[in-house]
Amino acid sequence: LKQLMGGCSTPIAALAIQLDEQVHMHVNITSNDASTQIEQTFIATTERANRLANLAVKWAIDNNASKLL
Repeated sequence: LKQLMGGCSTPIAALAIQLDEQVHMHVNITSNDASTQIEQTFIATTERANRLANLAVKWAIDNNASKLL
């Protein structure tokens, strides 16, 4: 959230689930008026799961998520 300039009232969501030896992280960013949203799922091995948040932030920046917030 900090890297995206988000906070407790910012419509950013993430859910990570471990399935066997993989971690699946689903990210959703919605505009304040809920008219637009972008979503993506990231998958990594459990050994590399700590990289998922950084991948999600890069994806959000590359997809102009800041224009939604």
